[in-house]
Amino acid sequence: ELLETQTVDFSVGAEGLRHVPGDVIEICDDDYAGISIGGRVLAVNSQTRTLTLDREITLPSSGTTLISLVDGQGSPVSVEVQSVTDGVKVKVSRVPDGVAEYSVWGLKLPTLRQRLFRCVSIRENDDGTYAITAVQHVPEKEAIVDNGAHFDGDQSGTVNGVTPPAVQHLTVEVTADSGEYQVLARWDTPKVVKGVSFMLRLTVAADDGSERLVSTARTTETTYRFRQLAPGNYRLTVRAVNSRGQQGDPASVSFRIAAPAAPSRIELTPGYFQITATPHLAVYDPTVQFEFWFSEKRIADIRQVETTARYLGTGSQWLVSGQNIKPGHDYYFYIRSVNTVGKSAFVEAVGQPSNDPAAYLNFFRGAINKTHLGREINERIDASALRTEVEQLENEINREMTQLEKDVRQRAERDIAGVTKKITASENSITELVAKKSGEQSLAIAKVDRKVDSVSSEIRQTVSRSTEENSRQIAQVRQYVDDKSAQISTVVAKKSGEQSMAIAEVDRKVDRMGSEIRQTVSRSTEENSRQIAQIRQYVDDKGSQIKQSTDKKLGSWNASIEQIQKVQEDTRRNLNSMWAVKLQQTRDGRLYIAGIGAGIENTSDGIQSQILMQADRIAMINPENGNTTPLFVAQGDQLFMNDVFMKRLFAVSITSSGNPPAFSLTPDGRLTAKNADISGNVNANSGSLNNVTINENCRVLGKLSASQIEGDLVKTVGKAFPRNNSYASGTITVTVYDDQGFDRQIIIPPVLFRGMKHQNFNSKNQQSYWYSTCKLQVLKNGQEIFHEPATDVSRVFSSVIDMPAGYGNVTLTFNVSSYGANNWTPTTSISDLLVVVMKKATAGITIS
Repeated sequence: ELLETQTVDFSVGAEGLRHVPGDVIEICDDDYAGISIGGRVLAVNSQTRTLTLDREITLPSSGTTLISLVDGQGSPVSVEVQSVTDGVKVKVSRVPDGVAEYSVWGLKLPTLRQRLFRCVSIRENDDGTYAITAVQHVPEKEAIVDNGAHFDGDQSGTVNGVTPPAVQHLTVEVTADSGEYQVLARWDTPKVVKGVSFMLRLTVAADDGSERLVSTARTTETTYRFRQLAPGNYRLTVRAVNSRGQQGDPASVSFRIAAPAAPSRIELTPGYFQITATPHLAVYDPTVQFEFWFSEKRIADIRQVETTARYLGTGSQWLVSGQNIKPGHDYYFYIRSVNTVGKSAFVEAVGQPSNDPAAYLNFFRGAINKTHLGREINERIDASALRTEVEQLENEINREMTQLEKDVRQRAERDIAGVTKKITASENSITELVAKKSGEQSLAIAKVDRKVDSVSSEIRQTVSRSTEENSRQIAQVRQYVDDKSAQISTVVAKKSGEQSMAIAEVDRKVDRMGSEIRQTVSRSTEENSRQIAQIRQYVDDKGSQIKQSTDKKLGSWNASIEQIQKVQEDTRRNLNSMWAVKLQQTRDGRLYIAGIGAGIENTSDGIQSQILMQADRIAMINPENGNTTPLFVAQGDQLFMNDVFMKRLFAVSITSSGNPPAFSLTPDGRLTAKNADISGNVNANSGSLNNVTINENCRVLGKLSASQIEGDLVKTVGKAFPRNNSYASGTITVTVYDDQGFDRQIIIPPVLFRGMKHQNFNSKNQQSYWYSTCKLQVLKNGQEIFHEPATDVSRVFSSVIDMPAGYGNVTLTFNVSSYGANNWTPTTSISDLLVVVMKKATAGITIS
């Protein structure tokens, strides 16, 4: 563990689900390495073995560079980097199978050491990300211990090994304390020595760079708390001291009590209807977090952020998503660093969500297929299944009706048998009574006959009412079931006929037992009503999911129409409603589909309503005044529109009509136009122009290379010196204006001037001569830089004068004068003046 002294904390998205404590993770930290060594893959081209990265990288001049990728199995794979184009397009030796867009990459440079960490904990944050804490991992530490490594201190020269141990793992924690601050220091030692205490020394940096002592302390514990500290840059030194006053090796740590520095940069990662903001510090500080504020409009006054922008929260990164995050729109983040002491200034970052239409279509496809309506409208109609379901429903209804008929028949037979038995017993009793007292009972018999007649009439009325009630209820059942299945009508009709026969038979046999028959009929009516209610409930249950289907088969054709209306409760107790109509035909094994559906569902993002359509062609026609031209037609993954007026257009590729097209704009930014009039600014990084005329001023700030040049590239000016008959005399002034943003040189080619030697003819001496003298004086901004005379030998003036930009105009004054001996008229000459002004540059030139 003495070799594993570093820890790392970071957060990831759903990728954190693949990790468990104990996993070994390779960390590629740009801030730690000082260069870009990690990020995400934006695009993968397996054919050209090219990866497009999210940030620029630079390869070293020598050595082999590897890039680590994650394959389709989630395993890291390292491949060799062969070349880099435009900083972000990396050509590799091979592309591992399954490397996906937005997967991570890490660079292995020959000058950098691999940093491995072992995961010790994983926890889920409130925003759905996963925070991972890992400790430095040394793979060879087991081998070091196995080979007999020892971490004991040097005990030579001591008695019984009582050398004070070295202080290790010294850390400080700053907390607020009523307007001031307190610091808790912790440390440990590799071994325990009896009688050891610890001496602490706390200093603060002064304005002049020196250190001022703040406090000293001594303790026997391995923790100590300093209180009432003011903001500043501190340094804490801790060392162990034994009972004899011997001191061990000290350990020091520097810390700062101050508001954190503002984020040095903010990385915005676009997604589908989302943007992820990740701020970075120039120097990593684990005690610093970030406040995230969001605005759909730019805030000109940064002081108004807290009152204008929307506060998101505090963390290491933040994801803003939703249907309000629209492609093609700018969104503004205002982020500042926060710690226990205070907060930094806000830093603004502006970004947009992803603008890849093809990726958005895949995103919508996945989102739609996850919904109930999407799955329902995508589900094909199974005509055989429909027929099977109808047959099952009919069979179940038939079984219920058959059982009902059987129950009614058995109950009627039992009741009739009982009534018949009682009637027979009554007849026997009456016969016996008549035999014994035929004369005496004549009157009684007559009374009984009248009573029986009365009872028979009442029985007939009761049976009639019962029959009418049964017929009415059976008619209701028949009507209710006929709406669901045509076979119910047949079953009910059959049941009605058989029951009428049973009732007629009962009517013939119950002439004299009215009261008992009335009770029997009543029980039968109640039982019929109960079973009819059961049938009605059964049919209701079958009809709770309203699904109307029509199926027709003709030869090789098979056509189906299905209409669905459904309101259902999902496992999260959310109500989802949908309506859909699907049409389907098959012929010779080929499937033809048309459908439209509407639905409202509860999703994780809230309530989502949508309308979906499926067809080979979708069109809209305005029938006004007999119009038959469609407003738009969607067919073959293309959309044709008659006349379009839109506020904004975001298109990856634009192509006009014509063959070849008169205008086109490709996804890689290539613009082709046959004729273009541009009245604004034109910005271009490269390209070629043919037969171009620049009517007005043109300014070239970079390097200009030309095989042929015509025009005023180098400025020159020339003029003859004034003369007075036979001699030169006068002044020429040249002013070079400081009107350029680069350094220049003023070059004066050689100017030759001379006087003359004259023979003195008035002298008796044949060797007598006199001289004419020519003198040239040159001034630079009033300061003399040349002043020489010339007689009969030519003199030369030539100069190169530096003219730095921004130092003002340069004025050169050339004064020429002539004179002769004895004031005789001189004869002198001087060449014309030429001044050349050009840009000063040393590129492509060396001098030694």
